[in-house]
Amino acid sequence: MLIEGFLIDEIHKCRHWSAIQTKIGFHISRNMKYVLGLTGTPVARSEIDLWAEYFVLDSGKSLGKNFWRFTRMHFNKVPFSSPPFELKSKHERIRILQKVRNETIRFSRSECYQIKEPVFEARKVNFTKQQKAAYYDLIENWSLRLGETQITLKNAMTLGGKLRQISTGFIYDQEHNPIDIKCNKYDELISCLEEIKDSVLIYYSFKRERDLIAARLKKEGIKFSTLQGRMKKVDYNNEKQKFLNKKTKVILIHPETGGEGLDGLQYVSSTAIFFSNINSGAIIRQQCQGRVDRNGQKNPCLFIDIYVKDSIEQTIINNGYDSMKVAQTIMAWMEK
Repeated sequence: MLIEGFLIDEIHKCRHWSAIQTKIGFHISRNMKYVLGLTGTPVARSEIDLWAEYFVLDSGKSLGKNFWRFTRMHFNKVPFSSPPFELKSKHERIRILQKVRNETIRFSRSECYQIKEPVFEARKVNFTKQQKAAYYDLIENWSLRLGETQITLKNAMTLGGKLRQISTGFIYDQEHNPIDIKCNKYDELISCLEEIKDSVLIYYSFKRERDLIAARLKKEGIKFSTLQGRMKKVDYNNEKQKFLNKKTKVILIHPETGGEGLDGLQYVSSTAIFFSNINSGAIIRQQCQGRVDRNGQKNPCLFIDIYVKDSIEQTIINNGYDSMKVAQTIMAWMEK
């Protein structure tokens, strides 16, 4: 049987030019008569993501066949940045989008379903005394002593991760054993849950963070489900079903586990709490929000960020919102 068509759902997963799935996608699509890519989140961090997606879609017809030529044409290199490129000028975005216009169909949110715009809320807490001391000791000295444990950074690349851990109430030592640090975020989380009568999604980043949240929920008598990586399918489905049947008020989800492909939650919840910052760009954040902010939702959605004031969390959250604004600007332009 001759196959003429190639349908790619979530084509944003082909946004990295060197990724295996991008190369596989291209080798399949170049032999097809019809290629269709679907996504609600084409941009994670910047317009740089579009090249690989359209390379898979039209074999370079829109944005060229060479990634580096594309970047030299529209971007300046920015060392130690992620991604390490920025647009040469605000006009470059329009130039890129004009090139892909003939290959793009955009449907707006209102054309697909009727849902009120979501509400975003920031819950800031202060450093505890122990937390602040550990945080700034690590920045100034690249080392930290907690009790009898000495933690020393090997390079600058690990600093950000350690600061994120401290902001969430723990830090892993050299052997990856967690050391807990008093943190006000857990009190704020319980305050949120007491205010919200709805079922709630809570997104976490670290395993120890998940364990600390679970311990606090148990202490407060709040029933919860947990979705995490490497779960058996039967256990995953059982935890999800408990939440859908409202046997638990809360479901703990790691963004990479339940950010995509997790449906049905919109029928029992309209609220998601991001307990720690999602350091994965706009796509993962929007996909996480999309678990409840989607067709079938009857109520306005509420998204709450809980973070430590003046910490790396605040910086990452602000950068994440900036990335989302870029993505929304691009999507709005494609709709014209």
